Amino acid sequence: MESTTINAINQHPHPEYQNLNPKYRFIKALRPFSFPVALITCGLGVAAGAKAQAVNSLSACSVLLAGLFLQAGVNLINDHADLKNPISLQRLTPSDIKRITFNYQAGWLCFAVCAIIGLYLTYQTSPFLLILAILGGLGALFYTTEPIHYKRRGLGVVLVFFLMGVLMVYGACFAVTGQHYVSAISISIPVSFLTSALLLSNELRDYASDRKEGLKTLTVRWGLDRGKKLYMVLVACSFMSMIPLFINQQAWTAGLIFSPAFIVAIAAIHISITKSDLKRLPPMTGRLYLIFGVSEIILLLV
Repeated sequence: MESTTINAINQHPHPEYQNLNPKYRFIKALRPFSFPVALITCGLGVAAGAKAQAVNSLSACSVLLAGLFLQAGVNLINDHADLKNPISLQRLTPSDIKRITFNYQAGWLCFAVCAIIGLYLTYQTSPFLLILAILGGLGALFYTTEPIHYKRRGLGVVLVFFLMGVLMVYGACFAVTGQHYVSAISISIPVSFLTSALLLSNELRDYASDRKEGLKTLTVRWGLDRGKKLYMVLVACSFMSMIPLFINQQAWTAGLIFSPAFIVAIAAIHISITKSDLKRLPPMTGRLYLIFGVSEIILLLV
């Protein structure tokens, strides 16, 4: 691996090859647009805990902070997989390789901070939280890390439903209460569908490049048309799975709260169906995720 990387550097001896690909710049690699995933899932868990019992404000803030550092760590190590891919490695400049390595190290620093916060929360609650944290950490690490790298195995859309959806919400609820609440799992289902839809929107956008680089994502394996259909199913399931949560609410109240999310969902599905250029789909899905998640938190607390 080391010799391969050196060979890639030697292939670009001229100054014009020293330019850095914008995607590897720290802010780009940090992907701040994805932070709502951590804030919403952890926020839902905290809201679920607050609905069940009084929660400590410091613990609640710690959970949100840990979620942000975990998301940042996942994002920063993501591009390190390009150093392992012979196809993508050939187009990397020395500046690209240096920046990818820096981002990778920064990602591990984020994981370390997240671990420290997790140990504090474990001390406040139960060792069971440590088990949840380890499961979540491994899931985040192996998203693009060998030997598992479940993104290239076509398992990303499936596993993020549980790891960045159900597990995050349930874990956040347990972290602020120290109690097991089954309701936290049912609350996590709708936003978990959108977590998978958000990842799938990125796969749909990157279909051509992923296929060219031999990255066997679910969309590459199934094809673009099937990927679009799955996207629509996931968005529809997120709203349908909210129906049981409406039981204790007046229908007009729930409808009013979720009407903005429904409008954005229609726009996102329209883009997935009609647009040949799918670059707009991930940011639109990100807006849907944020609005939907905030709507669900409001529904929980009213």
